[in-house]
Amino acid sequence: MSYAQFEQSLNDENSLQQTRGVYRQANSALKDCEEKEERLMLLEAWKEFEVNSHYVGALHVKYM
Repeated sequence: MSYAQFEQSLNDENSLQQTRGVYRQANSALKDCEEKEERLMLLEAWKEFEVNSHYVGALHVKYM
């Protein structure tokens, strides 16, 4: 999540897509993890990012 926050803080033209890529990669890595709470925390952070991005259609991103 720290890396995603770093990408988001760059505020360049690619930061939105790069941040999403970080969240997607982390989500894929945590799908089979026994610690479901870690993935839940990630998905909550990702959702918050999408809500705060003010990007039209942002919440249509597929999490699973």
